[in-house]
Amino acid sequence: MEAGKTPSIQLNVDATAMTLAGNGTTDIAAIFNQEILNFAGHGESSPSVPIAMTIRSKFNANLDLIWFTGVMQLVNDITVIAIVLAGAAVIREREHGTLEHLIVMPVTPFEIMAAKVWANGLVIVVAAQVSLWLVVGGLLGVPFTTASSALFALGTATYLFSVLSLGILLSTIARTMPQFGLLSIPVFVVMEMLSGGISPIESMPAALQAIMQASPSTHFTSFAQAVLYRGAGVRVVWPQLLATATIGLVFLAIALARFRQTMSPDR
Repeated sequence: MEAGKTPSIQLNVDATAMTLAGNGTTDIAAIFNQEILNFAGHGESSPSVPIAMTIRSKFNANLDLIWFTGVMQLVNDITVIAIVLAGAAVIREREHGTLEHLIVMPVTPFEIMAAKVWANGLVIVVAAQVSLWLVVGGLLGVPFTTASSALFALGTATYLFSVLSLGILLSTIARTMPQFGLLSIPVFVVMEMLSGGISPIESMPAALQAIMQASPSTHFTSFAQAVLYRGAGVRVVWPQLLATATIGLVFLAIALARFRQTMSPDR
Protein backbone atom coordinates (compact mmCIF):
# COMPACT_ATOMS: atom_id res chain seq x y z
CA MET A 1 0.00 0.00 0.00
CA GLU A 2 2.82 2.42 0.82
CA ALA A 3 4.41 1.69 -2.55
CA GLY A 4 1.14 2.36 -4.37
CA LYS A 5 0.55 -1.28 -5.22
CA THR A 6 -2.64 -3.29 -4.71
CA PRO A 7 -1.85 -6.28 -2.50
CA SER A 8 -4.33 -9.10 -2.02
CA ILE A 9 -4.96 -11.12 1.13
CA GLN A 10 -6.98 -14.32 1.28
CA LEU A 11 -8.65 -15.65 4.41
CA ASN A 12 -10.25 -19.10 4.35
CA VAL A 13 -12.98 -19.82 6.88
CA ASP A 14 -14.39 -23.30 7.51
CA ALA A 15 -18.13 -22.62 7.39
CA THR A 16 -19.37 -26.04 8.53
CA ALA A 17 -20.72 -24.37 11.68
CA MET A 18 -22.61 -21.73 9.72
CA THR A 19 -23.58 -19.37 12.54
CA LEU A 20 -20.12 -19.24 14.07
CA ALA A 21 -18.52 -18.87 10.65
CA GLY A 22 -20.80 -15.98 9.69
CA ASN A 23 -20.31 -14.12 12.96
CA GLY A 24 -16.59 -14.77 12.90
CA THR A 25 -16.19 -13.54 9.32
CA THR A 26 -18.07 -10.33 10.14
CA ASP A 27 -15.92 -9.69 13.21
CA ILE A 28 -12.69 -10.41 11.34
CA ALA A 29 -13.72 -8.09 8.50
CA ALA A 30 -14.49 -5.27 10.94
CA ILE A 31 -11.16 -5.72 12.76
CA PHE A 32 -9.25 -5.94 9.50
CA ASN A 33 -10.88 -2.78 8.09
CA GLN A 34 -10.16 -0.83 11.27
CA GLU A 35 -6.52 -1.91 11.28
CA ILE A 36 -6.16 -0.83 7.64
CA LEU A 37 -7.63 2.57 8.52
CA ASN A 38 -5.22 2.92 11.43
CA PHE A 39 -2.31 1.88 9.24
CA ALA A 40 -3.32 4.38 6.56
CA GLY A 41 -3.55 7.11 9.18
CA HIS A 42 -7.27 7.72 8.80
CA GLY A 43 -8.39 6.30 12.15
CA GLU A 44 -12.09 5.96 12.80
CA SER A 45 -12.98 9.25 11.13
CA SER A 46 -12.56 8.05 7.55
CA PRO A 47 -15.86 7.37 5.74
CA SER A 48 -14.28 4.81 3.39
CA VAL A 49 -11.75 2.03 3.59
CA PRO A 50 -8.81 2.16 1.14
CA ILE A 51 -9.28 -1.53 0.28
CA ALA A 52 -12.05 -3.63 -1.24
CA MET A 53 -13.07 -6.68 0.76
CA THR A 54 -15.00 -9.43 -1.02
CA ILE A 55 -16.49 -12.44 0.78
CA ARG A 56 -17.15 -15.53 -1.35
CA SER A 57 -18.85 -18.73 -0.19
CA LYS A 58 -17.07 -21.73 -1.67
CA PHE A 59 -19.87 -24.17 -0.83
CA ASN A 60 -23.53 -23.19 -0.79
CA ALA A 61 -22.85 -19.84 -2.48
CA ASN A 62 -26.42 -18.65 -1.87
CA LEU A 63 -26.20 -19.60 1.83
CA ASP A 64 -29.30 -21.76 1.51
CA LEU A 65 -30.12 -23.08 4.99
CA ILE A 66 -32.04 -26.02 3.52
CA TRP A 67 -28.80 -27.52 2.25
CA PHE A 68 -27.46 -27.71 5.78
CA THR A 69 -30.65 -28.79 7.55
CA GLY A 70 -31.43 -31.43 4.90
CA VAL A 71 -28.25 -33.42 5.54
CA MET A 72 -28.47 -32.96 9.33
CA GLN A 73 -32.08 -34.15 9.37
CA LEU A 74 -31.01 -37.29 7.52
CA VAL A 75 -28.41 -37.92 10.22
CA ASN A 76 -31.03 -37.41 12.95
CA ASP A 77 -33.49 -39.76 11.26
CA ILE A 78 -30.84 -42.49 11.06
CA THR A 79 -30.29 -42.14 14.81
CA VAL A 80 -33.97 -42.37 15.76
CA ILE A 81 -34.84 -45.22 13.39
CA ALA A 82 -31.83 -47.30 14.44
CA ILE A 83 -32.56 -47.06 18.17
CA VAL A 84 -36.27 -47.77 17.76
CA LEU A 85 -35.88 -50.71 15.37
CA ALA A 86 -33.19 -52.42 17.43
CA GLY A 87 -35.09 -52.03 20.69
CA ALA A 88 -38.42 -53.08 19.22
CA ALA A 89 -36.86 -56.18 17.65
CA VAL A 90 -35.81 -57.47 21.08
CA ILE A 91 -38.78 -56.32 23.15
CA ARG A 92 -41.39 -57.63 20.70
CA GLU A 93 -39.80 -61.06 20.81
CA ARG A 94 -39.88 -60.97 24.59
CA GLU A 95 -43.53 -59.87 24.62
CA HIS A 96 -44.57 -62.53 22.07
CA GLY A 97 -42.63 -65.29 23.82
CA THR A 98 -40.28 -66.04 20.92
CA LEU A 99 -37.25 -65.10 22.99
CA GLU A 100 -37.82 -68.23 25.06
CA HIS A 101 -37.73 -70.29 21.86
CA LEU A 102 -34.29 -68.92 21.12
CA ILE A 103 -32.99 -70.19 24.45
CA VAL A 104 -33.40 -73.82 23.41
CA MET A 105 -31.95 -73.30 19.93
CA PRO A 106 -28.25 -73.90 19.16
CA VAL A 107 -27.46 -70.18 18.85
CA THR A 108 -25.43 -67.93 21.11
CA PRO A 109 -26.52 -64.50 22.42
CA PHE A 110 -23.84 -62.90 20.24
CA GLU A 111 -25.27 -64.54 17.12
CA ILE A 112 -28.76 -63.31 17.96
CA MET A 113 -27.51 -59.76 18.55
CA ALA A 114 -25.35 -59.83 15.43
CA ALA A 115 -28.35 -60.92 13.36
CA LYS A 116 -30.44 -58.03 14.62
CA VAL A 117 -27.65 -55.50 14.06
CA TRP A 118 -26.96 -56.84 10.57
CA ALA A 119 -30.60 -57.08 9.42
CA ASN A 120 -31.73 -53.70 10.73
CA GLY A 121 -28.47 -52.02 9.75
CA LEU A 122 -28.69 -53.21 6.14
CA VAL A 123 -32.23 -51.86 5.77
CA ILE A 124 -31.30 -48.46 7.22
CA VAL A 125 -28.14 -48.12 5.09
CA VAL A 126 -30.16 -48.76 1.93
CA ALA A 127 -32.90 -46.34 3.04
CA ALA A 128 -30.30 -43.69 3.91
CA GLN A 129 -28.66 -43.96 0.49
CA VAL A 130 -32.02 -43.72 -1.29
CA SER A 131 -32.95 -40.68 0.81
CA LEU A 132 -29.55 -39.11 0.14
CA TRP A 133 -29.90 -39.38 -3.62
CA LEU A 134 -33.64 -38.78 -4.07
CA VAL A 135 -34.38 -36.25 -1.33
CA VAL A 136 -31.14 -34.52 -0.34
CA GLY A 137 -29.55 -34.57 -3.78
CA GLY A 138 -32.67 -34.63 -5.96
CA LEU A 139 -35.36 -32.53 -4.29
CA LEU A 140 -33.13 -30.24 -2.21
CA GLY A 141 -30.36 -30.00 -4.79
CA VAL A 142 -27.43 -30.48 -2.40
CA PRO A 143 -24.35 -31.29 -4.52
CA PHE A 144 -22.21 -34.30 -3.61
CA THR A 145 -20.13 -36.79 -5.56
CA THR A 146 -20.50 -40.53 -5.99
CA ALA A 147 -17.29 -41.04 -4.00
CA SER A 148 -18.74 -38.98 -1.15
CA SER A 149 -21.92 -41.06 -1.26
CA ALA A 150 -19.94 -44.31 -1.05
CA LEU A 151 -17.85 -43.05 1.86
CA PHE A 152 -21.02 -41.80 3.57
CA ALA A 153 -22.48 -45.32 3.25
CA LEU A 154 -19.39 -46.75 4.95
CA GLY A 155 -19.66 -44.19 7.76
CA THR A 156 -23.39 -44.87 8.10
CA ALA A 157 -22.75 -48.62 8.47
CA THR A 158 -20.14 -47.93 11.17
CA TYR A 159 -22.49 -45.55 12.96
CA LEU A 160 -25.37 -48.01 12.77
CA PHE A 161 -23.24 -50.70 14.39
CA SER A 162 -22.80 -48.34 17.33
CA VAL A 163 -26.37 -47.04 17.56
CA LEU A 164 -28.04 -50.42 17.03
CA SER A 165 -25.89 -51.82 19.85
CA LEU A 166 -27.12 -48.92 21.99
CA GLY A 167 -30.71 -49.72 21.05
CA ILE A 168 -30.29 -53.35 22.08
CA LEU A 169 -28.69 -52.20 25.33
CA LEU A 170 -31.74 -50.03 26.08
CA SER A 171 -34.05 -52.94 25.26
CA THR A 172 -32.35 -55.05 27.94
CA ILE A 173 -33.21 -52.36 30.49
CA ALA A 174 -36.85 -51.75 29.49
CA ARG A 175 -39.31 -54.63 29.76
CA THR A 176 -42.14 -53.32 27.54
CA MET A 177 -42.48 -51.05 24.50
CA PRO A 178 -43.98 -48.15 26.53
CA GLN A 179 -41.03 -48.35 28.91
CA PHE A 180 -38.63 -48.51 25.98
CA GLY A 181 -40.25 -45.43 24.44
CA LEU A 182 -39.90 -43.41 27.64
CA LEU A 183 -36.30 -44.56 27.99
CA SER A 184 -35.20 -44.01 24.39
CA ILE A 185 -36.75 -40.57 23.79
CA PRO A 186 -34.40 -38.62 26.10
CA VAL A 187 -31.46 -40.65 24.77
CA PHE A 188 -31.83 -39.79 21.09
CA VAL A 189 -33.05 -36.25 21.82
CA VAL A 190 -29.83 -35.52 23.71
CA MET A 191 -27.80 -37.24 20.97
CA GLU A 192 -29.44 -35.03 18.31
CA MET A 193 -29.42 -31.72 20.19
CA LEU A 194 -25.79 -31.95 21.33
CA SER A 195 -24.21 -33.71 18.35
CA GLY A 196 -23.24 -30.51 16.55
CA GLY A 197 -25.92 -30.79 13.89
CA ILE A 198 -28.31 -28.28 15.50
CA SER A 199 -25.93 -26.09 17.50
CA PRO A 200 -22.15 -26.01 16.94
CA ILE A 201 -20.23 -28.22 19.32
CA GLU A 202 -17.68 -25.41 19.73
CA SER A 203 -20.30 -23.15 21.32
CA MET A 204 -21.00 -25.60 24.16
CA PRO A 205 -19.25 -25.55 27.55
CA ALA A 206 -15.92 -27.34 27.59
CA ALA A 207 -17.18 -29.97 30.04
CA LEU A 208 -20.18 -30.75 27.84
CA GLN A 209 -17.96 -30.99 24.76
CA ALA A 210 -15.84 -33.58 26.56
CA ILE A 211 -18.91 -35.57 27.64
CA MET A 212 -20.36 -35.61 24.12
CA GLN A 213 -17.19 -37.22 22.79
CA ALA A 214 -18.60 -40.42 24.27
CA SER A 215 -21.63 -40.16 21.95
CA PRO A 216 -21.33 -41.74 18.48
CA SER A 217 -23.67 -39.08 17.06
CA THR A 218 -21.07 -36.35 17.67
CA HIS A 219 -18.46 -38.15 15.60
CA PHE A 220 -20.92 -39.18 12.88
CA THR A 221 -22.21 -35.62 12.50
CA SER A 222 -18.66 -34.36 12.09
CA PHE A 223 -18.02 -37.16 9.61
CA ALA A 224 -21.15 -36.43 7.55
CA GLN A 225 -20.42 -32.70 7.41
CA ALA A 226 -16.85 -33.28 6.24
CA VAL A 227 -17.79 -35.87 3.60
CA LEU A 228 -20.97 -34.36 2.14
CA TYR A 229 -20.15 -30.66 2.55
CA ARG A 230 -16.44 -30.55 1.83
CA GLY A 231 -15.81 -33.77 -0.10
CA ALA A 232 -13.33 -35.08 2.49
CA GLY A 233 -11.71 -38.48 1.95
CA VAL A 234 -10.87 -41.36 4.26
CA ARG A 235 -7.52 -39.82 5.23
CA VAL A 236 -9.39 -36.85 6.72
CA VAL A 237 -12.30 -38.59 8.46
CA TRP A 238 -10.69 -41.81 9.71
CA PRO A 239 -10.51 -40.48 13.33
CA GLN A 240 -14.31 -40.10 13.35
CA LEU A 241 -14.78 -43.61 11.92
CA LEU A 242 -12.40 -45.08 14.50
CA ALA A 243 -14.08 -43.26 17.39
CA THR A 244 -17.55 -44.36 16.26
CA ALA A 245 -16.47 -48.00 15.93
CA THR A 246 -14.76 -47.96 19.33
CA ILE A 247 -17.85 -46.57 21.06
CA GLY A 248 -19.92 -49.21 19.27
CA LEU A 249 -17.70 -51.99 20.62
CA VAL A 250 -18.24 -50.69 24.15
CA PHE A 251 -22.02 -50.58 23.67
CA LEU A 252 -21.94 -54.07 22.14
CA ALA A 253 -19.97 -55.54 25.05
CA ILE A 254 -22.34 -54.07 27.65
CA ALA A 255 -25.43 -55.03 25.64
CA LEU A 256 -24.13 -58.58 25.17
CA ALA A 257 -23.56 -59.01 28.91
CA ARG A 258 -27.08 -57.84 29.70
CA PHE A 259 -28.58 -59.78 26.79
CA ARG A 260 -27.16 -63.02 28.18
CA GLN A 261 -28.99 -62.29 31.43
CA THR A 262 -32.18 -61.63 29.47
CA MET A 263 -31.96 -65.01 27.72
CA SER A 264 -31.33 -66.94 30.92
CA PRO A 265 -34.23 -69.18 32.03
CA ASP A 266 -34.58 -67.25 35.30
CA ARG A 267 -35.49 -64.01 33.60
